[in-house]
Order: sequence, then structure tokens, then C-alpha cells
Amino acid sequence: MFVTLGRFGTSLVLSPLESRQAIPIFLIATSHRVQHLSVTLERRSQYRVVGAALASTAHSHHTLQQILASGAQEVLAEALPEADLASSLYWHLRGENIALRLLPSSRDMLYRRGMPEIFAGLPTVRVEIPLLVGLDYRLKRALDYGGALLGIALLSPLFLAIAIAIKLSSPGPAFFRQERVGLQGKTFQMWKFRTMVVNAPLLQSKLEAANENDDGIMFKLKRDPRIIPLGHFLRRSSLDEIPQLFNVVMGQMSLVGPRPLPLRDVERFDAWHHIRHQVMPGVTGLWQISGRSDIGSFDDVARLDLYYIDNWSLNLDWDILVETVRILLFRKGAY
Repeated sequence: MFVTLGRFGTSLVLSPLESRQAIPIFLIATSHRVQHLSVTLERRSQYRVVGAALASTAHSHHTLQQILASGAQEVLAEALPEADLASSLYWHLRGENIALRLLPSSRDMLYRRGMPEIFAGLPTVRVEIPLLVGLDYRLKRALDYGGALLGIALLSPLFLAIAIAIKLSSPGPAFFRQERVGLQGKTFQMWKFRTMVVNAPLLQSKLEAANENDDGIMFKLKRDPRIIPLGHFLRRSSLDEIPQLFNVVMGQMSLVGPRPLPLRDVERFDAWHHIRHQVMPGVTGLWQISGRSDIGSFDDVARLDLYYIDNWSLNLDWDILVETVRILLFRKGAY
């Protein structure tokens, strides 16, 4: 606990002192992904794109010269083609003191689940690692219940104050319940403080054309006319989400995990997106600390969820919880 509080305090002190100078980066990707990655980096990071090349030319001498001429300090690459020496690009860049970042493919993510093993004199990867099980996971669930009960007890005055404020500012109930998709694709009623007019679900169909999400899977609208005056504050501060502590106590959610989405969103999923339903949904997760509403493509959200599933540990959960609190204090990326 002292380590967590110490890291949190250090983060609060150092965050305002972080350098805002743009870092030059070079992109290598397929033609239809270069523009998307460029916009994503400009929107959600301190990186400045200084050049780009097609993935099919990644191992060519011409591309290496482009990278050196651009003055890039890092290279972000995706969908690199097969080569006799797959790491040749890495070694060339290393010689020039340029860092290489790789966006993993679905095959790479599958490999990461496995255990390297020599089989019949051949290097193989044995893929049979269970997801989120064992003593650590039972401890995670115990911390979920204990943390949720403690949170409800400590925040009960805040619950009452918010509920009264909503009732006084807008006609209708203080709480809002919505059917969400959780573990193994099962649906449950997720609780939130109401931030919109009572008939908001019915009005959404009329606003679909104005959806600002890149792929249309999730519905995001910065200036949503359905939001009540108090709702803007509750959503920016994410106080509307704290009733989900009751969902944690009822065993429907965890404190940390992939965010549960409405049926409307899940109906638009690609097949691989459903992998996120193999674990308990969470009140917060990597999505919330990696851009929240600024993430425009659901594919990017799903990749964060799969990264969490692949690399889950109690320490990662603690890091996410601490970072969530820091982001909420600065109200970053929510609307």
C-alpha cells in the first residue's frame, strides 16, 4: 500500500513536469493503415510523424535511408513482410540508436500466450496457458469484493449527495440501469448515476448519423444534447460510474477488466472482438487509462483488452487502479 501511494504521489508531482516537446517518429504500415496511425499518434501522444513508408518496402535500403533522413527517434511498424532475417530492420535501427516499436498481429498475440519448448528437435510454442486462474485470481476476486464494500462504505455520503443533486436538477430517477454484456457473453444490468434525460435510449437512434466514433461500433458524441446540466460534470469526473461498485459486490464485474458494452455495440463486433468476454468485465481498465473517449477505433480498444488478458497480474491491476485515480483527478479524455 505504501509503494502504491508513493508511486501515485510521485506521478502527481512529475506529470506537470513532463516534457511537451514532440518526439519525431517514422511509420511503416500498409497503405490503408498509415493515415489512421498518423491521426492516432497526433491525437493521443506527444509524437510527431516525420515520415512513412509502406510495409512491403520495410526491409529495403531506400526505406532505411528515408528513416535516417527524417530525423526520427523511433519507428512504429505494423504488418512487416516475411524476410530471411526478420530482425534485420531492428539491427539496422539499433546501429543508428533509433528505437523500434512493433504493433503485434493476431498471430504474434497467440505466440505470446505459449511456452517456448523444444519438440522433436524443433523450436515450438506450446499454447495451453489458462486465462486468469489460480491463487492470484482468487486473491483478485477477494480484493474486488473487499475493495467494493470499502468503497461503498466510504463513498456513501457522496452517493447520497449525487442522488439528491440529480433529483433536484432533472425529472426522473437518480440511477440509470442498462443491459450490458459481461463474462461469457452473459447480459446483466449495469448501474450508473443518470446523466441524461429519461428518454435518452429512444433518442439515440436519431443521433446515430452524428456518431463521432471512427468505426461506428461504439457511440460517442462530445456535445450530446441528451446530457443534463449536472451530467456533464458527472461524466467528466467519472462519478457517474461509481454505482458499479454494487455490480462488483453482486459478482457481475471486477474492479479492473475490459469495460462491459451495451448490446447495441456488441451486435457490431467482429468475431475476434468477443475474446474480451472471456474474462470478468471491470469498472476500469487499460482502455480508461490509455485515452478513454479519445480512442476512436474499437479495434484499438480490443487490442488493449487482449493485452490486459495476456499480461494480467495483480501488479498490473494495481497500476491501472492508481493511474485511473490520477487521470480522474485531471479529468483527461472523458466527456
